[in-house]
Amino acid sequence: MKISPELEKKLLEMAGCTVNGKPVVPPEPIVNTVSEADFMQTVIDYARKRGWKVFHCFDSRKSEAGFPDLVLVRDCVLYAECKTETGKTTADQDAWIEVLTAAGQTVFLWRPSDWPEIVRILQ
Repeated sequence: MKISPELEKKLLEMAGCTVNGKPVVPPEPIVNTVSEADFMQTVIDYARKRGWKVFHCFDSRKSEAGFPDLVLVRDCVLYAECKTETGKTTADQDAWIEVLTAAGQTVFLWRPSDWPEIVRILQ
């Protein structure tokens, strides 16, 4: 899935990037209007551009419920659950986050407003 140039520009702006050499103030509406699927695809695309191997189960209906959306591997292994700004994790997702964290794994719950931090982590 390819994201639109407009969405990519808005997410880059949220990361504090520049457009035409000028710093850009992130537009607030994108945070509340981006879908979970578009946001996750943006994370996947950015991670791959930065050299991460990314695993995302396309159809998880026959998999263990609640497993994080993404497994990212480069010089370490990261797990990420992607949500909209108002999206809530399920009890199964919370259980996976808890058990992975207890096992010493790095697990993130990422939302569109976390984009600057996502960029920092994936660089």
